Amino acid sequence: MDTPALPRPRFGALVLLFVLAVGAVPACGSSESGTAPTTSLEPTTAPATLAPSTLAPTTLPPTSLPPTTTIDPANARIDELIATLPLDEKVGQLIMTVVLEGSLSDADRLALSEAHLGGVFFTSTNRNVVSVEQSQAFIADLQSTAGRIGHLIATDQEGRLVGRYDPPSVELPQNASAWAAAYADDPEAALAGYIAEQQRAAADLCTAGINVNFAPDVDVDTSGSGVLRNRTFGADPSTTTAFARAAVEAYRDTGVAPTAKHFPGHGATAADSHQTLPVIELPRAEWEATHLPPFAAAIEADMPIIMVGHLAYLDLDPSGRPASLSPVIITELLRDELGYDGVVVTDDLGTMRAVRDVPADERVMQTIEAGADIALVASGTDDAVSAANALVAAASDGRLSEQDIDNALRRVLHLKTTLGLVDGALELADGTPTCGVAE
Repeated sequence: MDTPALPRPRFGALVLLFVLAVGAVPACGSSESGTAPTTSLEPTTAPATLAPSTLAPTTLPPTSLPPTTTIDPANARIDELIATLPLDEKVGQLIMTVVLEGSLSDADRLALSEAHLGGVFFTSTNRNVVSVEQSQAFIADLQSTAGRIGHLIATDQEGRLVGRYDPPSVELPQNASAWAAAYADDPEAALAGYIAEQQRAAADLCTAGINVNFAPDVDVDTSGSGVLRNRTFGADPSTTTAFARAAVEAYRDTGVAPTAKHFPGHGATAADSHQTLPVIELPRAEWEATHLPPFAAAIEADMPIIMVGHLAYLDLDPSGRPASLSPVIITELLRDELGYDGVVVTDDLGTMRAVRDVPADERVMQTIEAGADIALVASGTDDAVSAANALVAAASDGRLSEQDIDNALRRVLHLKTTLGLVDGALELADGTPTCGVAE
C-alpha cells in the first residue's frame, strides 16, 4: 500500500548542530555475561596503546563533488561487477543468514554457494563458537563457499551482557553502561579507555575472521524500562553521541566494520521488539532532540553500517510500518534527509516477533523496496534461500527495480572492498591481510 509522505525538512544543518553541540570528542588510545536469542537486538587480547589525540570535529560532506579526471580502480571494479553479475548473484549479496551448528553441513554449504548469499551472522548461541581455533577454521570454511566476493561475517560484540563471540580465551568488552558511568567521572579518560578496549575487541574478532561488529548500541534509553539493560550508554544524548563518534575512531583501520543501532532509536519504548512491535508516539521534535543526535554524529563520522530496528514511530511514518520495512524512514529520512550513504542492515527478519505479521519472504522484499541494503535472516539458510528466490522473482516480474537492487549492491560492494573481500584479494588497501587470513 502507499506510504503517506511526510514534510521533509533539510537535515544537513540539523546534523551539524548536533555535532557542534556535542563538541570534539577527546581520544587517546592504546563483566557480566549472559545469553539471548540469536538476533542482533539482544543480546582481544593483544594490548594496544594509542598516542594521545583529539577527535577534531569534521564538517558535513559537500552537496556536490568537484570534477575530477582520476578513476578510482575500486569503483571501476564495482561498476564492472554490477554490470556483469547475473541477477541471482546480485540479490544474494543483499541477504545475511545464520548457520545453526559449529560447522558447515552439506545443505548449508550448497545454500551459501548456489544462492550467493552475502554474509553470515556468527554467534555462540547457534553453537558457532567453541574456541578461537575452531572459529577460525569454521569461518575459513564459510569463506571458501563465497567465490569472488567474500562473505561479511558479523556478530554482536557489544559487551559482557551481549557478546556473541565468547570463546574461553577471549575477554569480552565492558558493558556500555559501565563506560557511561566512567564518562560521568572523567570524560577524556573514559573515551580513551573505550577506544583502547574496542580496538582490542576488534583485534580478537579479526583474528577469528569476523569482519563486522553489530555494535555499538547507540539507543538513548529514556524509557527506564530495563528492556535494553546495560547495553546502552544511558539516557543522556550527549554521552551516547560521544561514544558513537569514539566507536568510529576505535574501529578505523582494524579490518572490522562497526554498526550504529537501532535506528531510529529503541530507547524510547518499554516494549521489546523480540516479542512485539513497539509503537512509539513520540513527537518528532522530541525524537530530533533526544534520539537522533547519536545517529547524526555517527553519520557525520562516517559510520560504515547503520542497523534499522523493528520500531513503529508514528510521527516519523504515520503508516505504522516498522522502520525496517519503511521507505519513509529508510529512504526519505535516513538517506535523503540525513544524507547517509553507508550500508543499511535490518535487525533480524527471521525470528523477531515484531515483524511476524508479515510473511517471511515478503519481509525481505519490503525491506529492500524500502531502501535497506542487507536483510538479516537469522532463521537459517533455508529461509534465506527462499527469500533470495523471492527477490529474483520480484525483480523479474517488475515489482522490484533492478536499479534499486544495483544501488544497494553498490553500497555492499563498497563496504566489502574496504574490508578486502572483493575478487579474493584477501588484503586491505594498505596490504594488511583481511581478517582471518594469516600473514
